[in-house]
Amino acid sequence: MDHIQLQVDNPMTVLTQDTARQFLGNSSAGEKYKLFMRGVQLAQLDSDYTIIEEQLSSTEMIMASKMEALGELEQLEHEAKVKVQLFERSAEIEAKVKHYRNLFVWAQVKAKEKVTQKTISTNYRLLRGMNKQCKTLKRRSMKHDRK
Repeated sequence: MDHIQLQVDNPMTVLTQDTARQFLGNSSAGEKYKLFMRGVQLAQLDSDYTIIEEQLSSTEMIMASKMEALGELEQLEHEAKVKVQLFERSAEIEAKVKHYRNLFVWAQVKAKEKVTQKTISTNYRLLRGMNKQCKTLKRRSMKHDRK
């Protein structure tokens, strides 16, 4: 049937000339209109058009809700980016604080080393002085003992 393009469900295909003449003469305008709509398949086209309009309306509503959700998601994205920037900045500040603490500790160590070195130098000089005095005293004592 598809090969010879016969439309079995189309009433105009099966109407003979006599039946068509009788139908045209005896039918009301409404029946003729219904037959015309079925014959040229406008009823199917109208049905398809209605379905398409419903789907379009549904799609537009879905799209509107998605656009609304998109705005909210963009706001959330912006807030998340701000938080990430704050965390990155915080991490940088913490790294700087750690670095400066480290420098401070080493500065204290150097200062203590200088103080310790001065103390050692002073003690060494005093010790040398005391050794000289001891030697001098020993010599005097030895000289005194010899006399």
